[in-house]
Amino acid sequence: MPDFIDPINISMTCRHCKKEYVMRVSQADLENRNKGMLVQEAFPYLSADLREMFITGICGKCYDAMFRDDQFKGA
Repeated sequence: MPDFIDPINISMTCRHCKKEYVMRVSQADLENRNKGMLVQEAFPYLSADLREMFITGICGKCYDAMFRDDQFKGA
């Protein structure tokens, strides 16, 4: 995790399981995201699962459970 000049903690709750996640991001990066920057560009230091929370409001574990790869096998 990088050291930020302008750190801020963001708290988000998964819409599916209701688990709370806290992410430490740069205030400048958050402002860029809020202005329309793609989440992967604004927060390259966050995991894909945490970035998913910004996009869908669903944690990685729930997302994986809902969209398993094996659900499409044999279709």
